[in-house]
Amino acid sequence: MNALPYEDRRREGARMRKQEQRERERLEKERLLKLISKMEKKIDTLLASRYVAPMVLLNRLPHEVKAAVVQNRELTRHGNRLSSRLEELAKVISILSMWVFLQAPHEPKPTMMESTLLGNEECRNTPVLAVWRPNRRRFDCLDAPWRRPYRNKDRSCPRHSQFTVFGNYSDVAQACWDTLLQELSSTVIDKIHDDLVYFYIEYGPMKTKLLRLAGMFRLKNRIVITQTTIAYDERYPMKEQESRLHGFGWTILDEIGEGITLWRQSNLFYTPVNQSRPLVLEEIGDFVHYQLQEGEPRETVIIKYHTMVENGYILQRDRLIKPKFPLLCEL
Repeated sequence: MNALPYEDRRREGARMRKQEQRERERLEKERLLKLISKMEKKIDTLLASRYVAPMVLLNRLPHEVKAAVVQNRELTRHGNRLSSRLEELAKVISILSMWVFLQAPHEPKPTMMESTLLGNEECRNTPVLAVWRPNRRRFDCLDAPWRRPYRNKDRSCPRHSQFTVFGNYSDVAQACWDTLLQELSSTVIDKIHDDLVYFYIEYGPMKTKLLRLAGMFRLKNRIVITQTTIAYDERYPMKEQESRLHGFGWTILDEIGEGITLWRQSNLFYTPVNQSRPLVLEEIGDFVHYQLQEGEPRETVIIKYHTMVENGYILQRDRLIKPKFPLLCEL
């Protein structure tokens, strides 16, 4: 018998190895399936014994104890049914109450800005109400992570800045506070105490007033200055063509070393408003003295508005802070 050529022997050996591999895989698969089936049966047995065991134990209890256990279980089931029914009725009441409310017209409630600040006599004569807003901003700034994105889309203008200066944090804070109140166009309206002031600024370039409630809070190795810019106040009503800014912000001054202060500032300005509503983009353009050119996208006004706010704070830093406290670094 002649021996097979080398190539034929090689192919035959490869074929046999593949057959053996497939057989091993088939046997391993059968073994694993049997093991899975066995484990599933064991799990079913354990789950069944979980529910059967209490019944067996219950049957072994004395009659009085067994009766008490059965009664307790029935009370539990009854309580669960009542709880489910109560949740269903609460949902029905919620739906029906909204339906009943919508059957009659209602006067709109005043906005938060109109109802919680110094827009009426009662609020002005109650220091507790005047203190509430600056304190709220203080807690906001302490809880908010640095550079948190505001959920504002295009309806507002957020701004963050951070830099380090040479100077004691108390001196830097006092300089910042004096900057707010000692501007030539600043006029104090109400002074609750030395660190809580309501004032306005005659802002010439935009021919408008900036009504602001500012508070300074002295913490351990930190001073926080909050500002709330208000649009509506009955004592200073808007003129026919006047528009105003409104929003809020804070400045955090931290002592990070002897004679070194970290300055962090965050501000959020909403869409400017007139006597009755927020401004549209073309009106915002007039507000910042910018006229759209032919073919220019309307969104350019938003960029100009952001630039105006940014330049205002850069000017404040460069003209009022830098001359007194040299900058160490800026982010």
